[in-house]
Amino acid sequence: MRNISLFVEDVAHEDFLPALIRRIADDYNITVSIRASSVQGGHGTVITELKQYLRDLQHNKEDLPHLIIVGTDSTATPI
Repeated sequence: MRNISLFVEDVAHEDFLPALIRRIADDYNITVSIRASSVQGGHGTVITELKQYLRDLQHNKEDLPHLIIVGTDSTATPI
């Protein structure tokens, strides 16, 4: 089983991306477990929460996922 962490900006992302991930996984006969975190507050808040999550991973406070996916609306500002 592949563990996937998903950071999204809103409910629309949280509905769409897991369905897309599961469809692709089914096409390749891969079992996935998706841990979705919906972060309200826009692009900046998603990035802030993602940085905290990465710090937690570095300090072994979270299990290391196989894949991290971040979904936000488009932004004109570079990260």
